Amino acid sequence: LDKSGQDPVPYCNISFEGLALGTMTNMDGRFSMKIPNNLQNDTLVFSTLGYETLYMPVQDFSDSARTIKLLNVSYKIKTVDVFNYNPEFIFEQYEENLHDNYEHENVLLTAFYRELTRENDSYTNISEAVVNILKAPYNHHRDDAVRLVKGRKAADVKKDSDIRFTLMGGPYYITKLDVVKNNESFLNAEFREFYSYNFDRVTLINNRPAAVVHFNPVYNLRDILFEGTLYFDTETWALVRVEFEYTREGLKDTRDALIHRKPLHIKATPRELGYVVQYKQVNDKWYFRSARSMFEIRIRDRKKRERKDFLSTSEIITTQVEKGNIEHFNRKETFRSNEIFTEKIKNYDQSFWENYNVIEPEEDLIKALRDFDKDDLVVRYRN
Repeated sequence: LDKSGQDPVPYCNISFEGLALGTMTNMDGRFSMKIPNNLQNDTLVFSTLGYETLYMPVQDFSDSARTIKLLNVSYKIKTVDVFNYNPEFIFEQYEENLHDNYEHENVLLTAFYRELTRENDSYTNISEAVVNILKAPYNHHRDDAVRLVKGRKAADVKKDSDIRFTLMGGPYYITKLDVVKNNESFLNAEFREFYSYNFDRVTLINNRPAAVVHFNPVYNLRDILFEGTLYFDTETWALVRVEFEYTREGLKDTRDALIHRKPLHIKATPRELGYVVQYKQVNDKWYFRSARSMFEIRIRDRKKRERKDFLSTSEIITTQVEKGNIEHFNRKETFRSNEIFTEKIKNYDQSFWENYNVIEPEEDLIKALRDFDKDDLVVRYRN
């Protein structure tokens, strides 16, 4: 909870100090964790944007529930420093430090992926999986590859109407949200003249100062689709976090690309498509930590004169980083852009999921999954 206002703190990262292993809170600020025996004497770190990082020994916890309160903080800097943080200077530092901040060898990430689809107020799809991501070097143009390790989905979720909304290529596309690796247009020097950048302030992320830069497309440029906010670590000048979304014009222009197939009597209108991407520093290198995609679409059935609003949420969080002699994936086992994630999940392996840490679902998800394999929907991490 927020220490002063008592409000829940959603999506707070909870990890072991010095390890890429942990979980995060849900929208209600709730979380659960299973602590491996070999980490009983370690320390948990609670960190999120705008709050002071909290360190708590594992031994301070017991089997009973308890409340953790985080202190909301703002970072004060000297006036002369604020004026030096102009976008041109920030981007110069970002580019000069790219080689030192990111990996130049293959890295294997273990991550948890989840897809939720809501039709009006009811969930029609709740699916999750542990995946491996083979990340190509950041100085290489080769695409990353993703493969499914184990997955499961809710068996008792029902849709309100006969309209079926499915997300194509989920795990494949969300790994493409590594905007640093893919040199997205708002970071790419070749496209920078098409954006307007404004330095806002310095805030704290994981107890480190981060420069906040807002960006918008230059007026009347239809090919530039995004607007959002960038957060740069002022010690290493790595990108720590980015929040961006399609502009209204961008949604109109990409409607045909976003909607793959629909009946003639159906009109589909994208209403919002936004992303949040975060990076984490481990041993002087920054890694793709998490990403979230939220796609809202309105579907009208002209025959039935029926309107439905769908919200599709995809999220991924990295739990383990492996370096060294990393083998390439077999092409047959990699997830492709034209595949549907839910259709790849066949069986539920209870023994596999038993020892994984938990991301607690929101309260309405708990109700929706009451009978799902005698357990609530959980996210557990490989130790």
